[in-house]
Amino acid sequence: MNNSDYQSLKQRYNKRIRLLSYFLFITVAMVLANAAITILRIPYDIAAIRIIIPDIMFNYGFNALKNSEMTLAIVLLVGFAIILAVLIIFSVYAHKNRRWAFGWMALFAFAELPLLIIVQNWQSILVHIALIVICIIGGHMCGASTQLDRKMWTF
Repeated sequence: MNNSDYQSLKQRYNKRIRLLSYFLFITVAMVLANAAITILRIPYDIAAIRIIIPDIMFNYGFNALKNSEMTLAIVLLVGFAIILAVLIIFSVYAHKNRRWAFGWMALFAFAELPLLIIVQNWQSILVHIALIVICIIGGHMCGASTQLDRKMWTF
């Protein structure tokens, strides 16, 4: 493999990995959209963008805050903030071609599936399955990119 082949393959891998990582940023935007729907009390609910674990924590934390249950509100809202921060970190590191970030994001999406099945939100289940597939493909692309680097630069 010569240098121009390596450069073209590396550029193609990086372009595809970045495209797949944008879907993880969309997941963060979905969490923020659910929070905005809760805060603004918008009567229109988009079932497909339901990310249930942070949404439950934010909804119950926001309701506890309205009912003056400060300890519960603080715990739930801090939990929501931690989950949101972790999702942002996973998205940023996936954008930087880190295979583990795609894996952890797929695990997060997989962990939400049983709760979504319980509430029978079929649109969101399909979105989560698509997210899992995107994370698996992104992780595979990161691994292939790393292998390409190892092949090219080991002597």
